[in-house]
Amino acid sequence: MADFTAEERWCCEHFFEPEVVLNRLQPDIAIYCNINIFRTMRRFAREIVHIVDLCGPVQIESFLVQSSDYQTAMGDGEHLEANCRETAEKLRFADYVITVSERQKYFWSAYCSMAGFALRDIDALLCPCSFDIPPVDQRNPSPRLSMVYSSGFYPWQNPRRALLSLVEMLDRIEGAVLHIFGAPHAGVPNAKEALRLIDDLRTHPCVKYHGYATAEELSAVLATAWCGVELMEQTLERELAITGSTVHFLSTATPVIYNNYSSLSGLIRQYGAGWTVPPGDPSALCSVVDELVTGGRALVEELSANARRLAAEEFAPNASMSPLLDVCGERLRKRPISVAPHNSAVRNRNGTGNQPIGNVLSITPGGGALFELRVGNPLRSLQRAGRISRFVNTGPVLNELPGNNVRVDAIILQRSLPDFLCRALSKAGIPFLQDVDDNLLANAVYRVEPTETAVIEGLARATVVTTPNPRLARLLEKYSGVKLADRCYITPNALPFPSEPRIPQKPSQLIWIQSDIAALSESRDAVVQAVEDFSCKYKLPLVLIGKDVLKGQTFRHQVVLGQIGFAENLRLLETAPPSIGIAPLETSADQETLDFIGGKSDLKILLFAGYGHPAVYSAAPPYTDSSLQIAGSLVENTYSAWIEALEFQYQEGWRLMGEQSRLIRQERHIDKVAVESWAPALESCVLEKPICAGEIYEIFQAALRDGPDRAAFRGGTSGLENIYAGLQSENHSLQQELRELRRSLSWRLTAPVRTAAKPIMEWRSKGVRSKSASPSEKRQSTPRDGEEPS
Repeated sequence: MADFTAEERWCCEHFFEPEVVLNRLQPDIAIYCNINIFRTMRRFAREIVHIVDLCGPVQIESFLVQSSDYQTAMGDGEHLEANCRETAEKLRFADYVITVSERQKYFWSAYCSMAGFALRDIDALLCPCSFDIPPVDQRNPSPRLSMVYSSGFYPWQNPRRALLSLVEMLDRIEGAVLHIFGAPHAGVPNAKEALRLIDDLRTHPCVKYHGYATAEELSAVLATAWCGVELMEQTLERELAITGSTVHFLSTATPVIYNNYSSLSGLIRQYGAGWTVPPGDPSALCSVVDELVTGGRALVEELSANARRLAAEEFAPNASMSPLLDVCGERLRKRPISVAPHNSAVRNRNGTGNQPIGNVLSITPGGGALFELRVGNPLRSLQRAGRISRFVNTGPVLNELPGNNVRVDAIILQRSLPDFLCRALSKAGIPFLQDVDDNLLANAVYRVEPTETAVIEGLARATVVTTPNPRLARLLEKYSGVKLADRCYITPNALPFPSEPRIPQKPSQLIWIQSDIAALSESRDAVVQAVEDFSCKYKLPLVLIGKDVLKGQTFRHQVVLGQIGFAENLRLLETAPPSIGIAPLETSADQETLDFIGGKSDLKILLFAGYGHPAVYSAAPPYTDSSLQIAGSLVENTYSAWIEALEFQYQEGWRLMGEQSRLIRQERHIDKVAVESWAPALESCVLEKPICAGEIYEIFQAALRDGPDRAAFRGGTSGLENIYAGLQSENHSLQQELRELRRSLSWRLTAPVRTAAKPIMEWRSKGVRSKSASPSEKRQSTPRDGEEPS
C-alpha cells in the first residue's frame, strides 16, 4: 500500500462500511464487486447510481460457507431459501447489474424480477472476467510434463476424485510434476477435508505443493507449465461459474484440462485451447495425459497459441468492460426503487420530482439550535424554493394544533418525543418522517444525561428516517434493533452562509464551541494542555461558547461567552476576528462512548471553515468520514499533534481558507441541501390526502387517552414482533438505568454494605425457595443424617 494516497488507504480500511466510504467520496457511480458487500441507504445526500457485479451464484457459496456440514447443507432448503430471498432484497436497491456469461444472465434475471426490476431493466450487462495478457516471450514450457492446479479449496469445489486419479497417472511418468497452489480459507467448514486432501496429494512424488503464493510466483510457474488443471464434481454452482483461475491460465497462454459441463467448456473446445473431460472419468483423463506425453512440447505450443487467442478475443479487458463503459458514459440513469410503501397512506408521486409538497407539520422537543439546524432552516429554504407552501411547528404539548385548520401534507418528528405521538400516527395509518441527529441510545462516559430510548418508537414506526450521515444510521440500528437502511435518507447538516465570504487573515484568537460539554475523557488532559500552552505562547484569547465547555477548567486567556442562541452563534462567527477553531472529540474510550461520538456530524467544519476560520479537528469518525476534509487539520489526540496543528494553522493554514471556505459554502449551503436531500425525503412520506392540523391533534389526544397500548406497526408487522420490539425497548431502558446506577456515587458508597449483606440475602433467598417448593421438591431438600437444617 506504499503507493496509495491517504484517502485510498482510508477507503481500504473501511471496505466493510461501503456506505461510509460513499458518504465521504460523494461519487456519481458506485460499483460493487460482490452482492455480499452491497450495503446502502435508501438515499444518500444526493443520488448515487449503484452497479452490482454478480460474478457467480454467491448466495449459494455463502450458504455453504455458513453451513457447518456440507452434506446437511445440501438438504437444507429452508436456509437456502432465506439466503436467496436476502439476495433478492439487496438487489432491490441496485440500478444496474453486471454478470459474466449468458447463462448467468438468465439465472440472475429471475432474481431481478423478484427485486422489483421492470422488464426494460432486466438486462444484465455482460462483462466477462478478464486478465492482462502477458507478452509471448514470457512463456517457456519446461522439458518435462508439468501441470498447475490453483484453488482456494472452497466448500462448493470438490476436486478430490479427479486430482487423486491424475497424480496416480503422473507418478508413472518420469519427471512429471503437478504444482498445487492454494489452501482452504480460515473458518470454512470443509477445512479439515481440504487439508486431508492436500496431505494425501503430497504423499505422491509428482506433487509440488506451494500453498498460498503471490501472483508473481504463480505466473512464473505457469510460464513453464504444459497445462493447467480445473476438474471438479458437477454442481449447479460449478455449471454457472466462469472460473477465474481458468481465465487466468488462458490469459497466460496455458492450455487447460477442464470440466465438460460449464459455460467455459464450449469456448475451450471451440478454440482448441485444451481438453474438456468428465471429472469422474479416469479413462478420459488418462487419454489426455497420454496425448500430452505423445505430442510433447510441440502440442503444448499449438494449444498455447489457441489459449492466447481465446483469451484475447473473449476475455480481453477492453472488450470485457465495454458494456459497462457504454452505460457509464452515455445512458446512465437511476432506476425507480420498487419498495412497498411503509404506509398505504403515502401519496404515489410516480417518481416525479419538483412537485410542491404542500404544508408541513413539524413536532420538535423544543426550539433552539437543533430545531433551526434540522427543521427550521431546511423548511424555510424549501419554502423559498417553492417546494413547500408553509410549515407549522409545535412542541410535545401541541399548543399550536387545537382548532388549527391548516391542511397538513407531510409530518416531521424530531429526535425523542413522547411515544404516544408515534403510536397515534402509526395506528391512524399516517406516514411521518423521523429525524435523528445524534446517537441518543448510547451513553458516553463524560455525559450525565440519560439515554433517550423513546426514540426507538419513532424509528420503528416512521415511514422515513433522516440522519446527517450513514454511520449514525448504522449505530441507531445497532442500539435499537430496528432495521433502518431501506427507509433512511441522508440529510447532511447545512447552514445559511452569508453571501460575502471572509477574506483570509492571520488568526488573533481561538474559539471553542460546545453545545453542552466537551466530548473528551481519556484525551482531555493532552488536548486541553496543548490549547492552553498555545494560547499562552502567543497570548491569544480563547473564546469559550457553550453551557459548560470544560467543567472545572480555567484557561489563562479565556473569554467565557456561555450559551448563546443559534442565530447569534452564526453572527458571531461571521463578524468575529479571524480565529482558529478548536474541535476535539474523544478517540480512546469504551465502545459505547465511541459509538456515541461516532454518531455525531461534521457540523464544526461548517461552523469554522464555512465561515472562513481555520481549525483543528480530532481524527474521529464525524470528521474522518466527512467529504469536507479539505479544510483544517485532522489530528490524533496527543499533545504534540495538537501543538503542531495549531502552529500550522496559525502560521500557514489560514492562507488556504479562501478557496476551502468557498467550496464548503457551496457544498453545504442550506438552499442546496434542502432541495437535494430534504425534499426527496419529505416526498417519500407525503400523505395521500391532507389532514387538518386540528384533526391530527384529536388523533393524538385519543391515543393519549387510550394509554400505552402497542398498536400494530404498519407494513404488516405481526403483534408478536411488535411485542418483541416493545420488550427490546424496555430491556434497553433497564440496562441503561443499571449502568447509570453502577456509575453513581451512591453505588460506590454502599459497596461495603452490599458485600456484608450478600450472605444474609442468599440465606433468605434459599428460605423463600424452600417454602415455595412443591411437596416432592421439599422431600428432596430434607437434610441428610448428621446435617443441620438450613
